[in-house]
Amino acid sequence: MYTLRRILEDDAVINFGLGSSYTVIRKGSERFEEISKDYWGKIYKDVKDSKLNLRVAERDNEAFIVAEDGTNHFILPWQRNYVMTDSGKTFERL
Repeated sequence: MYTLRRILEDDAVINFGLGSSYTVIRKGSERFEEISKDYWGKIYKDVKDSKLNLRVAERDNEAFIVAEDGTNHFILPWQRNYVMTDSGKTFERL
């Protein structure tokens, strides 16, 4: 099982379960554009405030991690993102 560990600028740590497999979709690919349009479109529809911050996140998004269950997680340059194994070792740095 893999976990996406996201460390924010204020050193807060957030862990997301990815399942037994995951896919990295990097900016510049056709699939990235499709996921980005769908992902950010849903968020803009649901959020009434702070759309400026969302636009910055959308613009700076470098990749998506697609979990085994199809959940998408965005990767921003000012975050530290790691894929961890179930034993707690770093498998990949993003």
